[in-house]
Amino acid sequence: MHISTQQAGGVRQQFSVKENIQMSKFGIEFLKDPARLQVTTGVHKDAPDYQLRENGYLFLSSTPGGLAALEENNRTQKACGVTWTHMADPKVLSEKFPWLKTDDLTGGTYGSQNEGYFDPWSLLNALKNKVRIFHCTFSHDFYSEQSTISFNRLFHRASSITKATSWTLS
Repeated sequence: MHISTQQAGGVRQQFSVKENIQMSKFGIEFLKDPARLQVTTGVHKDAPDYQLRENGYLFLSSTPGGLAALEENNRTQKACGVTWTHMADPKVLSEKFPWLKTDDLTGGTYGSQNEGYFDPWSLLNALKNKVRIFHCTFSHDFYSEQSTISFNRLFHRASSITKATSWTLS
């Protein structure tokens, strides 16, 4: 998952490293459940809408070496349980994406679900609204002490959290 509040945030599982794939699988699971960030008090009572759009990712190759890398990556993704990324030859790519010029391509991969983009600013605000009910405070200055709040504690055992001078989600 890539997040910057200056652009659309992206989530995909088309990586070559299993740890990245596993983190991104968690990321999309988290993003698909906005009710988990719903606040039941105050002005933000509705589930947040960070506008997740599962439009997929498309990776293309124009060389045999590039195609071999995509194939190896796809095998790694499948080994991690990602069944929704697909290899495609130029003919299939042309049929699936009619606007795409494919005569110079050797192939590609695309995700049919669990990949897309979202509004990171809205997600950031939803996270901040959620942790505020646990009396977390936010620091905008340099700090030397950092409290870590795990997702498990944050969303399932919130009563044990009292106050943090800054926060990270781990």
